[in-house]
Amino acid sequence: MTTTMKMAKMSMRSNSVRYVWALAAGILLAACSSAPHSNLELSPVSSGSIYKRTVYFEVNNEALEQQLETVLYKHKNLVLSHEPSFNEFNVTVKPSQSKDQIFGNGPRLLGTLKKDKRPASAAFNYTITTFSGKRLDTGEVVGVGEAQEHFLPSLITSTDTSPEMLADVAQQLVTVVETYARATPWRAAIIGHKDNIHVTLGAGQTEGLRVGDVFVTETLPKSSLQIVAFEESPSGQSRAVLRTMEGLQPTVGRMVIPNARLQAIKNNK
Repeated sequence: MTTTMKMAKMSMRSNSVRYVWALAAGILLAACSSAPHSNLELSPVSSGSIYKRTVYFEVNNEALEQQLETVLYKHKNLVLSHEPSFNEFNVTVKPSQSKDQIFGNGPRLLGTLKKDKRPASAAFNYTITTFSGKRLDTGEVVGVGEAQEHFLPSLITSTDTSPEMLADVAQQLVTVVETYARATPWRAAIIGHKDNIHVTLGAGQTEGLRVGDVFVTETLPKSSLQIVAFEESPSGQSRAVLRTMEGLQPTVGRMVIPNARLQAIKNNK
């Protein structure tokens, strides 16, 4: 074989490799451009979890608290907690003082009052943190209710809030929390020790846990634990009691996650 033929074959191989890489890059680019963009990626662990997530709302508004309870009642993914500690998500909600919500969107001619009918609205600021205090998000939601008559310009006070408006606020807050719940795997905290091998978990039957379910500590050193019973907290919430199967007894505050491998072994026995 001549030198010229060898060089021709090498050139063909090089072109073939470049073509394969170009084709792969094109496919990847097309997939990325067609996929929806989001700051949060869906977690396959959380999307397949059978357990609900605990959320605590710190709200200085009794009417809004009632609306949150209504939205979360029988919610398929979230459970409303009445204890401020050991929850996956803690949400602080405060009334917003944004200018548009104070003065409304109608005419603002100084010294002139004009009667106008527009939907009542109220804005609330929120901050979402994890069990460890890590801030996940801050933002504002605006609830809209039925149209009401107002004289503008005029100040809108908290007495203008309506059940429809607060229901809208509650639904938006729950939707924000559910977005983060879908993007993170299920986890719960060890909240107490019963004895040398048994611990109490900050989750229970309300979240869908069952006797025999198996968990593992999220970080090193690894320990495996299994639910053996349930108890009730002073506030009436269900708490799971776990027995340490392998490894050291986890300290209070350690996080556990479902152990799919050991769970499958248990189910096949």
